[in-house]
Amino acid sequence: MNDWQGNKELIKDMVMSGYSQQNIAEYYGVTQQRIHKVFKYLGIRPLNKNLSDYRATLKNRPYRYTWLFDTLQKNCDRAQVLDIMESVEPPTKCPVLGVKLDYHAKGQADNKPALVMREDGEYAIVSYPVKKIADSADYHTLLKVIVFLTLDKEK
Repeated sequence: MNDWQGNKELIKDMVMSGYSQQNIAEYYGVTQQRIHKVFKYLGIRPLNKNLSDYRATLKNRPYRYTWLFDTLQKNCDRAQVLDIMESVEPPTKCPVLGVKLDYHAKGQADNKPALVMREDGEYAIVSYPVKKIADSADYHTLLKVIVFLTLDKEK
């Protein structure tokens, strides 16, 4: 299996890009069983299996963790999902407005949770209205609106 060692980085990149073992086997013209052995030899874990295994562990946790996992799978690079899952704690209340979040809510409900990326690159879960406001303007524009709305108009 030494001939596979030179392809280790390419295979890892393929896995992180979403290729399954079957796709990789077809690319190299070998059987899926052979690729499985190559993965074991090179110490590569198939991402699909990792994600499905991880999702199975969420069954004993509150639904908000499953919601976060599903949302990340739809909106983020597959390689980031597990890292973000470990760094984000899904809140029960919106950290901005304080409303109780309903992780089963649909549409544009005020208590529907939404995933946002903060300016520091970290992800956070807020209520849908907060995300809508955050998506509609940048930080400087929001600051100008706040200053305008809070200034004394005695001119």
